[in-house]
Amino acid sequence: LKLCLPYTILYAGLAGGFGSRLKVRIGDLSYGVYLFGFPVLGSIVALSHQTLSAEMVFGIALPVTLVFAILSWHLVENPALRLRHKVRLREGSRNDLATITRQDLSSTNHQS
Repeated sequence: LKLCLPYTILYAGLAGGFGSRLKVRIGDLSYGVYLFGFPVLGSIVALSHQTLSAEMVFGIALPVTLVFAILSWHLVENPALRLRHKVRLREGSRNDLATITRQDLSSTNHQS
């Protein structure tokens, strides 16, 4: 199992059909898994007082991390990505700070 799991994960990630349908359905979880994976693992190890095997910690941490990643995608990441379309660069240098115009803010408030 320990040898087959990495190959299965790579196949699922590289195969177009399954991964892309899942991504459309639940969102892009890669950043959320990256962001929450280590804190969740550390919390489980600390709360269990290091009495669980590595497989048990992984079995508990994976679903918990995925829940946090899904919530992060739907509550933070996706709304932030949609908001970026409201942000326009000031005319001139592309290095200027991004600003949100009053018209963009009022249209966002009316859509909610």
